[in-house]
Amino acid sequence: MPMTPAAAGAHYLATVCKSNAAGAALTTSVHTDPFDLVASKEKAGAHRDALRQVILEFTKPDLLWPESVKPDIAAFVEGLYGEMSHAESLAANVNADGFTSTWNAWTDPAAPNPAHLASQKVRLKLGLSADAMGSCGP
Repeated sequence: MPMTPAAAGAHYLATVCKSNAAGAALTTSVHTDPFDLVASKEKAGAHRDALRQVILEFTKPDLLWPESVKPDIAAFVEGLYGEMSHAESLAANVNADGFTSTWNAWTDPAAPNPAHLASQKVRLKLGLSADAMGSCGP
């Protein structure tokens, strides 16, 4: 039997909030002056691993999402593969110039990130806040 929307929303937040926190820590590290390549690579690796955990959790065969969000969860996971790959590229950089270049190439600022777009669809359909960080608490 599929999860209720309330249960699905709670499970969604319990899972994605960890990766959101890892992504925020990466962003903070990248924007710290002076730039610390070692710390930023570590944060990129932690973000990669957190994204992997979301993908693994959300694709469990026995996890039955409500029909209303199944296609959006699938699209969200598909988008996360790209984010996970990019985080891996960041973690593998050997110098600051390479890291910065990879960071800047992450997404086209004029185009919506596919994972973020799908996430907002899931959030809307499950009655969750559109505020990805605020809905995760302090």
